Amino acid sequence: MNFINIMQRWSFEVLGLLLIIIPGIILLRNVLGGNTSNWSVYVILIAFGGLLSGFKSIYNNIMRYFGR
Repeated sequence: MNFINIMQRWSFEVLGLLLIIIPGIILLRNVLGGNTSNWSVYVILIAFGGLLSGFKSIYNNIMRYFGR
C-alpha cells in the first residue's frame, strides 16, 4: 500500500471536496458561535481544496488545448 496506490484510489477531486466540506463546516460553526478569530485559515484551506478538486479538469483542458 504505497503512496501511488492511495493517490489513485483517493483522487484529487475527493481530497479537494473533503478540503472544502470539512473546513466549511468548521468555519460555519465558528461564525455562528461568534468565534471568528482564525477564519482566514479555513478560508485558505477551502481555497486550496477548490484548487485541488479542480486540478484534474484544469490539467485535462490544458493538455487538450495543446493537442495532447
